[in-house]
Amino acid sequence: MTRPNQFLRRYRIFGLLLVALFLLISAGYFLFRVGPQERKVTVAGVVVPVPDGMKKVSDGTVPPQTRGVDQEKVAFKGKVSPTMIARFYHSLMPANDWQPDEVLGAKSGGYAFTRGNQQLIINIAEPQPDTSILTIVVNSSEPPTLIG
Repeated sequence: MTRPNQFLRRYRIFGLLLVALFLLISAGYFLFRVGPQERKVTVAGVVVPVPDGMKKVSDGTVPPQTRGVDQEKVAFKGKVSPTMIARFYHSLMPANDWQPDEVLGAKSGGYAFTRGNQQLIINIAEPQPDTSILTIVVNSSEPPTLIG
């Protein structure tokens, strides 16, 4: 009689190991899933990464507010969630020497990064479920020329 009990106990242990493995794989997928891949576009002379899966909807220059400032705005639309876009920029921009600018981000209502005299503003909207609109505004200014 000890044989069948020992046989069933092995299957129970094997089943518990399979369930534990499944739970670990599921948790790993949700915690460590890879964000969207990147591609690069040039906005106002600045190379900006854009999540793959976003297609350009519109672009154009914004009327200059001050001399020496080159400002351009580009909009993208795609099926990338707003949280994935935010995570994409918060992990990628500091690696490319862009520093988060909390003050500028609060003024613009989005995310902002600065690098030298360049400012990058990112706004994310979700007009429909599963559809995001990403707007990128780049202010690229020349350093002031000192005369005298």
